Amino acid sequence: MILNYLNANQAKIKLQAPCFEQLCLPGLTEEFRLNLFINLHDTSSNLKVLFISDENTDELKEEFVNMSQAIFMELNKAEITDILNVCEKKMSEKLGN
Repeated sequence: MILNYLNANQAKIKLQAPCFEQLCLPGLTEEFRLNLFINLHDTSSNLKVLFISDENTDELKEEFVNMSQAIFMELNKAEITDILNVCEKKMSEKLGN
């Protein structure tokens, strides 16, 4: 469900990231919603970091931004972002986008 949501809302996410998106998943939380924090490697990339939380405060968003940027820096250092972008693009195409 989460992958389908991300692929169906790719254009919106590219305009808003880093952002929280709410996904309705009955039975998983008291409010039936999960907060997806999404940050993109860059606006031309499909590569993203996703954190899932039952909260979506400004403080948590700042923490997730910092953590996702640290992840992207490590991926860049390891020189694997290009191959991950290719894999993400192929997966997105197979799911119908």
